[in-house]
Amino acid sequence: MRKEVFRADSVTYARSGVNILDNFNLHVFEGEAVGLFFADNHGKDEFVRLAVENSAIDYGRVFFMDRQVNSYSAGNVRGNVRGGAGRGAAYPRVGYVSGAGGLIGDMTVAENVFVMRRGFRKYIINRAVLAAQFAIVADEYGIDIDGGAYARDLSRADAYIIQTLKAVLAGSALVIIRNAGIEYGDAELTRFQQQVRRFAERGASFIYISGDIGVLAGVCDRIAIAEGGRVVRVVGRSEYTDKKLSKYHFYPDRLSLSPDVGNVSILRFDRVSEGSLSGMDFSVSEGESVLLWDRTDRIRGDMRRILGKGARPEHGEVRVNGVPLQRAAGARISYIRETPTRSMVFSEMSCLDNLCMRAAERVPSLWLGSAHREVIRREYSQYTGGDIDAPTPVGLPAESLYNLVYLREHIYNPQILVIERPFVETDVGLRLHIMSLIAMFKQRGTAVLIIDSSTKDSEAVAGRMLIVGGGCIAGEKKLGEGGLGGKESSRGSGGAKEEIL
Repeated sequence: MRKEVFRADSVTYARSGVNILDNFNLHVFEGEAVGLFFADNHGKDEFVRLAVENSAIDYGRVFFMDRQVNSYSAGNVRGNVRGGAGRGAAYPRVGYVSGAGGLIGDMTVAENVFVMRRGFRKYIINRAVLAAQFAIVADEYGIDIDGGAYARDLSRADAYIIQTLKAVLAGSALVIIRNAGIEYGDAELTRFQQQVRRFAERGASFIYISGDIGVLAGVCDRIAIAEGGRVVRVVGRSEYTDKKLSKYHFYPDRLSLSPDVGNVSILRFDRVSEGSLSGMDFSVSEGESVLLWDRTDRIRGDMRRILGKGARPEHGEVRVNGVPLQRAAGARISYIRETPTRSMVFSEMSCLDNLCMRAAERVPSLWLGSAHREVIRREYSQYTGGDIDAPTPVGLPAESLYNLVYLREHIYNPQILVIERPFVETDVGLRLHIMSLIAMFKQRGTAVLIIDSSTKDSEAVAGRMLIVGGGCIAGEKKLGEGGLGGKESSRGSGGAKEEIL
């Protein structure tokens, strides 16, 4: 019988009188990959904190390797979950893989795996020795990645593989993988999942958290479905059928998102070079939605500097309505960053003030009286409900926070809306809601540019997909409503056509 690695037994955690985790039950055995699907995102962050940090709970018990490490009555056994001595020794090491930020870009793959682990004591690093050690480990686990490559040059899939390898080699009793499935195209995702299976076959245990039930079905032995802060259903591999899982699948074709597209080019990149951009050349028309797909996720920072901050590129020109951006008086560009509810919602302001702050850039007098603000409150309460009168956004659900971000820009009425990775860390219902918010801009005639490292989900709101390769547009594909379709074409400055994943 396989050893039980982790068990949450009737765990309850409350905040401000509301149960965030409510009688939560989950167990994981050695060599098993268990999927965890939060149908409503309720309790996701709290569960991760419980598993990784052994945070305090209000009821229930937590077991690791057959040892009770947390209890509502005895108090949790806290400590350094990365393997520190003292009380932390009672709590097994837990690996956490959630993004490329887990690696140091200016160090090689081998250095990230061996040098940055606890207990490494050498002050002089022999890269040849490290590369040889990595080659042995890579061969053992079937990993086809160059140990001498710099981490900054890895694809997102390879970055996840190396982070997972690092956690396994560090002796983690359990590895938590979060949201990896929505980071890259299907081929890269399959490659990563195959690697997770190899780790599991050698005894590693995983909890794989994703907002895409199909991603979990591709790699996990069981899928636990959580709703309202508790596991409401566990589905075994033999039950992975459309009938069993269709309720939790994402169907973007429920929405009609195809507005009339004008012939007027609103945004034009004319052979732009800046940082990772090298001869970037494309345009977006009025009412059009374009997906700029960069699976390496290298261009986001440069695009943000140019379109979000108005920086002049080193070479080439960015034009808005035919005029260079820096001279385009009155050009209105809205830029929504990845996971915007963390960086674009301001807790010290009321919800109405959050909504009004961008409009005030166009109408400064808005802050001086209540008349304009009352007009906004009346018009947009149909979308926000009673949230618009909340004194603070703190404690509002994710859907309400996304309303504050997108509706704020809708009030601003931009000519161009740029969105970074709009569906990261979202559940099925939230994705559909974000789509409906994007549709409001498209119906108004706004030119929408989506920058993403994955075609998944974003393709549902785009009419065209531009494939980035070598910092320029290497390919183009027309997209059908709610999915891929149409003809693929090759274009760009000297770039070969790239494979569509």
